[in-house]
Amino acid sequence: QRKYMKSLLDDGINEELFDLLWTKDELKFSPIINIPDTIVFKQGLPTKWYFTSIEGRIKRKNKQNLINIQIEEAFTKKSLGYDVIATFINIPVDKDEKTNELPPCTIEYLTRDNLIHLLSTKDRDKHGILQRFIYPKGTKNDTIRVVWSPRICLLERLENIYHLHDQRYGLYERCVTYEGPEYFYTAIPLKGPVLTGQIQKICESIASHISEITNELKQLSRAVFTFKVDSKDKIWLLYTTSVRSKTNLFNSSVDSPSMTVDNDASENQLVNINSILQIPSNIILN
Repeated sequence: QRKYMKSLLDDGINEELFDLLWTKDELKFSPIINIPDTIVFKQGLPTKWYFTSIEGRIKRKNKQNLINIQIEEAFTKKSLGYDVIATFINIPVDKDEKTNELPPCTIEYLTRDNLIHLLSTKDRDKHGILQRFIYPKGTKNDTIRVVWSPRICLLERLENIYHLHDQRYGLYERCVTYEGPEYFYTAIPLKGPVLTGQIQKICESIASHISEITNELKQLSRAVFTFKVDSKDKIWLLYTTSVRSKTNLFNSSVDSPSMTVDNDASENQLVNINSILQIPSNIILN
């Protein structure tokens, strides 16, 4: 499993996270975590479909289920009357020739027509993650960003300024949070300690599971997670945007989400709390 951890240490959305969470440990155990239907695309084709079972475990559908009609059906049956039904996160695989760095990940918000177009086009340059859209608890889209370490858990909730159903405004203008301009969202305080405690336990279970299935060769020292809470108060993990790992047991005396440890260079890097996601360059917000 070690190869997964190395790729996880790169900033950006990483599809291997879902493979790690799906992988069972020696006792055939995997953590109880809710994720949306999440489909990995390689060269424009769906290759893996992860989902949370009724028991709360992450499972992967058989390859014969990776057909357009089944994907469309699964992503549209819970639309709740909204036009947005999914997101597609583009994950660059080729470095920019000018900067010699990977371009940032971009997120597309999809209606049913957008989804059908994505599935039928089969663009060979398309690499990324298709996720079923999780509808917010309130009437405005929001996300929770979590900066986690074994000693500290900081949560920030951002809410879009427009009602999700108000089609007087464009799709992206109603959906964006961290990936959009600051004037499209506001910071909303998290009420009470219960939600914070629940999310902290989820982060701890993720770190513990990754340590277990890598035989403690790699342990998360800090990470940035993105979550959503739906109308039934169910907590959903969407993705990670920055992960750092360390080999030895945690021994830093610095109690901070940007802590460093005396291990190899990758483990000494600070966690990236900036927005890793952007909206596509062809999308113009009014």
